[in-house]
Amino acid sequence: MWNFGIPYRLKQYLDIIVQPGYTFSFSPQEGYKGCSWEAGIRAYSRGGAYPKGSAEEAFDLQTKYFQLALGFIGLRTSGL
Repeated sequence: MWNFGIPYRLKQYLDIIVQPGYTFSFSPQEGYKGCSWEAGIRAYSRGGAYPKGSAEEAFDLQTKYFQLALGFIGLRTSGL
């Protein structure tokens, strides 16, 4: 985690791969639709611990960000 978020190079990489027509589509009938595929990956790494139910969990913006960004393009991850 970098200043409660992700490093700018990783954000730039996500901006490159999240592209209409490649990793998601849009139609007025269905709305946004990501590609659907499964991957058992861990998408982030950090030195701190943010256990569920603890006061520190509120600082874990990285996990929520990745779940949103990767879920938007249809990537379902395990372990996030």
